[in-house]
Amino acid sequence: MGRSSESQQGSALLITMIVITILGTIAFAIGASTVSSLRRQSQIEDSQNAYQAAVSGLEDGLLRFRYSKDTETPLEVGAKLLV
Repeated sequence: MGRSSESQQGSALLITMIVITILGTIAFAIGASTVSSLRRQSQIEDSQNAYQAAVSGLEDGLLRFRYSKDTETPLEVGAKLLV
């Protein structure tokens, strides 16, 4: 009867270790997925910020060009240069 009890305890320990390993693997996978998702979201936000900054710069340049009196305007196509 002593051997059966030791065998059952060994089996219970092995099953417990397998379950803990499986749970640890699942927890690690969820954590890695979360970190990857956060990085991807951060890259998307950076991309959107860069796009908005570029659009803002273009709008600022166009407004300065339109309302500034001391900027030179480009020649029209077909215009003659007076030298």
